[in-house]
Amino acid sequence: MAARLAARHLTPTAQERVAELLEVDNNPQAVADALAVAATWADEVRKDTATESWHFLNLAWQDGRTDMIQRCENDDCVDGARAAF
Repeated sequence: MAARLAARHLTPTAQERVAELLEVDNNPQAVADALAVAATWADEVRKDTATESWHFLNLAWQDGRTDMIQRCENDDCVDGARAAF
C-alpha cells in the first residue's frame, strides 16, 4: 500500500527512472505495480538469503539511540545492514 501511494507522488522524471530501474513501462499503473512487488521482495527472500535478522531491531521501551549499538550484535540487524550498504 505504501509503495502504491509513493508511486502516485513521483515526479515525471522520478517515475521514468523507476520504470527504467524496474524494467516496466513508464506509466503510472505499471510503476505502481512494480513498486508494490519490489517493496516486499526483501521480506520474501530473507529466510533464503540469511538476512532475516536484518529486518528488525529489538528495542526495549526505555532504550535510547545509543542502545541500538548494544542490541545489534556483530552488526547483524537492520541498522548494521543499512550501514554496510
